[in-house]
Amino acid sequence: MDAVAGEADTTNNCSAAITVTVGAAPAPGLVVDPPTVSDSNPAAGASFTLTATVRNQGDGPSASTTLRYYQSTDPTITTTDTAVGTDPITPLDAAGSAGGSARLTAPDEPGTYHYGACVDAVAGEADTTNNCSAAITVTVGAAPAPGLVVDPPTVSDSNPAAGASFTLSATVRNQGNGASGPNTLRYYQSNDSTITTADTAVGTDTLGGLRVSEGDTESILLTAPDVPGMYYYGACVDAAAGEADTTNNCSIAVTVTVVAASAPDLVVDTPTMSTSGTTVAGGVPVGATVTARVTVRNQGTGDSGPATLRYYRSTDATITSSDTLVVTVINDGSGVSPSGSRDYWTWLTMPTTAGTYYYGACVDPVTDEIDTTNNCSASVAVTVGVPDLVVESPGVSEFIDHLGLSRSVPIPGAGFRLSATVRNKGTAASDPSTLRYFRSTDATITASDTAVGPYVGGVGYLDALTGSDHWIRLAVPTTAGTYYYGACVDSVGGESDTTNNCSAAVPVTVTAPDLAVDKPTVSESNPTTGQSFVLSATVRNIGNGSSGPTTLSFYRSTDSTIDSSDIPEGTDTKGSLSLSPAGATTRSVSLTAPSTAGTYYYGACVD
Repeated sequence: MDAVAGEADTTNNCSAAITVTVGAAPAPGLVVDPPTVSDSNPAAGASFTLTATVRNQGDGPSASTTLRYYQSTDPTITTTDTAVGTDPITPLDAAGSAGGSARLTAPDEPGTYHYGACVDAVAGEADTTNNCSAAITVTVGAAPAPGLVVDPPTVSDSNPAAGASFTLSATVRNQGNGASGPNTLRYYQSNDSTITTADTAVGTDTLGGLRVSEGDTESILLTAPDVPGMYYYGACVDAAAGEADTTNNCSIAVTVTVVAASAPDLVVDTPTMSTSGTTVAGGVPVGATVTARVTVRNQGTGDSGPATLRYYRSTDATITSSDTLVVTVINDGSGVSPSGSRDYWTWLTMPTTAGTYYYGACVDPVTDEIDTTNNCSASVAVTVGVPDLVVESPGVSEFIDHLGLSRSVPIPGAGFRLSATVRNKGTAASDPSTLRYFRSTDATITASDTAVGPYVGGVGYLDALTGSDHWIRLAVPTTAGTYYYGACVDSVGGESDTTNNCSAAVPVTVTAPDLAVDKPTVSESNPTTGQSFVLSATVRNIGNGSSGPTTLSFYRSTDSTIDSSDIPEGTDTKGSLSLSPAGATTRSVSLTAPSTAGTYYYGACVD
């Protein structure tokens, strides 16, 4: 305040200061949230929706404005991008928001595009650099398009006679991802195996529209050319609107062999070969005689004249008339009628050198035969070698005692099963043989060991690398000890090795109990006459087999030798206490001392 007249101190006429902070007036701040699309992978030309939300993150209300949608070539959305739509935005309070959306059409060219939105700045807005959203990526795929193909065609008769009718069928299939409209299927005859629209047209069929993966089968009745020969037929479908690939609109060709109105066509079935009534699949011995049978069929339309059949041996699986001729069979002059057949057979002698050979047959071509490239059969592989019999896997099992009870170990006199497998380890089938069973005193089984039986095993034909199982029931020896069992198979003709015809040995150890009574004890060795005392004895099994039920008897003797003829003093039955090897049990009996003083001898005997 102003100083007054006469004021002593005018330096304190002003007060201290107070601070006042003046802020900016409330202002809007508009931003656009990251947009979304209804389909991020639309097909070219397909519709999708772009949605965006405008948010007022300022502290003051905003005026109405406009939201603009853009398509960009990069992930940054600006107002210089391509505008694709707008939406009006009403005034927004602070923290308020409003959404909008635009229905858009995907570009015609497949590729990656970026979409977003920018909101126009409003009056008083402090920051207008954030008025555009982030971009959302839209990947545009190719528009659905049909893809027509023609499946391999079929014919009702691939060998029609000249001038005969046959049906050509073809299926058109839409393997694209879009439907096709009505179309035309065109049938062609070609002079080569590639069908094109430049070939000779032989007919058409009208097709309806085809959905994705749908097919339509059509057919046409055709007449075979008058000139016999090989012809090619197929079909092409006209290109459909929008089809991506029209290079596959023609089918592959189906071959039609036109034959003379009446002509034979001889073929030879695969031969069957056997020896001694069995097939040769298991191999045959060197030099063996094999029966070969084969059927010649006429699959043509006319009778054949007399034909000659020739058997061949080949070094590979393909039989031709240039292979080694082994037998020629000339028929009796009669032919084979259409759809008829004729059987032939002969004997073939196998080579003397082991190996794998291929046998087959070819029929000579006959007059006017349609096709002479199919006159040879498939081959039959024959392994020529030698048999080699061995006896494998001997075993003993099923120990049954005289009461019919199963035992885990052999006991004297019990029955058991001895089994073995005879196997042909050679490269050819073996003739029938005999399996013989033996018991030996050592671990080597030979045909000079003790034969056991009374039966022997009949071994039938064995193909190479096959076997047969055999068994016999025997009785366990009554004397304890170790015995060896096995089997030998008789050698067969041509066998490569007869030193291995006996099996390994399987040991059978016969066990038996041996009961002994230890020296007994008494509770009182000097009793008075009539006094009670206890006599005890221990029974031990010193054998190698378990004992069955038995009885322990106590005796009094006039001498120091105890036997069963002495005076019996009592018994103890051991029926519930069988003793295993090395087992022992102690039993006692209460006795009364004799009424006459003297020296007496007591002991026990086990049955």
